[in-house]
Amino acid sequence: MNQNEKEIEKNIKTVFGEVLSKKNFNLLDKLYTPEAIFYDGEQKFVGRNSIKELILKRHPSIPDLEYILDDIMIIGDRASVRWHAKGKAINDIAGFKAGHSADYWGISMFEFADGLIAKNWSNSSIQDAPKL
Repeated sequence: MNQNEKEIEKNIKTVFGEVLSKKNFNLLDKLYTPEAIFYDGEQKFVGRNSIKELILKRHPSIPDLEYILDDIMIIGDRASVRWHAKGKAINDIAGFKAGHSADYWGISMFEFADGLIAKNWSNSSIQDAPKL
């Protein structure tokens, strides 16, 4: 694995481990370009601030949600990640009922520019993720 691929792997692990699982949302500013684009199923969010707002709106419903990385594949400035997540819903969200476990899986693709995430596509086993 070359230095660029090591940096990409580190950034991906930081997104899932530190930002999404440990809720260190301010790290998004260090991981995404200002004009980053996030495609979440049929939804499109443009700009780092828009991505941060989306995460902050979804977080309260499953505050203990933890992401586990199953596979990371890196080729050049692109990466693919297979992951799963689990937590307990405290509000009804995306088909998960309050008080019940929220377990699901997904695939995310990333495109990097100058070491930062420029584009991110994600799809998961949640078919009715809340549209914001």
